[in-house]
Amino acid sequence: MLSVRGLCPTPTEVMWLLAAIAYIGHRLIVGLWDLSRLSLTLAVKAKG
Repeated sequence: MLSVRGLCPTPTEVMWLLAAIAYIGHRLIVGLWDLSRLSLTLAVKAKG
């Protein structure tokens, strides 16, 4: 995706990079949230 010119990416490439980072970060946060909620549910069920 990034151009061969090295450290001079075009604005479009910068936008794509930022979008990819934002998407991955969002997926990570959602995944962690689901995981913590699931473990909490299992802990409550085990107690009950």
